[in-house]
Amino acid sequence: MLPFRFKRPVRYLVLDAEEDYVKGLIFENQKDNPALLTNYRSDYDDLETGIRNTLNGLVDNCRIFKGEEVSDISDLPAFLSLPSSILKARKIGDRIRRTGGIISRSEEASLNTRIISRAKYQIGQEYLNDTGIMPSELKFIGFKPIVRKINGYNVDRLHGNDGQELEFETLLTYLTKKDFQEIERIIGRLGLNDFRIIHLAQVLSDYSYSLIDNVSNLPKKLKKSEYTPTILMSYYAKEIL
Repeated sequence: MLPFRFKRPVRYLVLDAEEDYVKGLIFENQKDNPALLTNYRSDYDDLETGIRNTLNGLVDNCRIFKGEEVSDISDLPAFLSLPSSILKARKIGDRIRRTGGIISRSEEASLNTRIISRAKYQIGQEYLNDTGIMPSELKFIGFKPIVRKINGYNVDRLHGNDGQELEFETLLTYLTKKDFQEIERIIGRLGLNDFRIIHLAQVLSDYSYSLIDNVSNLPKKLKKSEYTPTILMSYYAKEIL
């Protein structure tokens, strides 16, 4: 029998960029809940400078307050939330009537594709009307089912169930392709090798604020502060890693 080995805690970086400042936190996975290693906040005039200063501040804090060198911060998985002027989130509702019968996995996949396609079309048309920018210039980066109902009853999945009346709510996150390309260039210049863009709406749809009490090494002053939603991002990140 092979000896039991504990998995080394995984560190990851959470960056929450608002319109004029960036909040940064480094977490470690420890058993069931994340543990905060350090945090830093930096005001900025331009986003790249704000993120760069935040990364430098996190490294300095680790050295000064933890007595630890974090020379590989650019190699940490990074989860980045962007200002609302750049990254958008919308919930789109839809209904589909089918003939009935047990829903197969292939039909579920087809329905999901149809729902997402229709939601993207609706957002694209509204964006065109509001801004004059063509729907083809949007970059969709996240699709999350919020509600699935069959004949009025909530279900966790479609396949294996029977019914005619289907209702959906889907959360979509998106930004313009121009903004996405600029974010990629910024991240590239900063040297972050593994990053994901997420919207706080994706986090808040799954995780309760009560979870913050379970985060290890979290100073009391951060539990009810501007950091609160950013801290919840650690749970979202932990599930992906």
